[in-house]
Amino acid sequence: MKKILALILAVAFALASVPAFAGTENDDKDIADDIIFARPLGFASIVAGAGLFIVSLPLAIISGSVKKTGKALVGDPIEYTLVRPIGDFEYSVDADMEDAYK
Repeated sequence: MKKILALILAVAFALASVPAFAGTENDDKDIADDIIFARPLGFASIVAGAGLFIVSLPLAIISGSVKKTGKALVGDPIEYTLVRPIGDFEYSVDADMEDAYK
């Protein structure tokens, strides 16, 4: 049992270590973080956002904010997960795309 715990801790420390080089870009780490953490969370947020959108749809119809609600709950998670380039956490929508949602 202690050997397994020691192995898990060694792997955790190895994965959590950061290179000591100042000013270098870490594209490989960003890509790995994106594939391992951000994309699966993005898919989960698409599902959760779609569920919340369905629940909030009656109120959105009454207030006339269906497009805005749909963009916030479904469109943004879809764009973050499926449109954004892998490893690019600072990606933003073009101004043309943003005008389409208004």
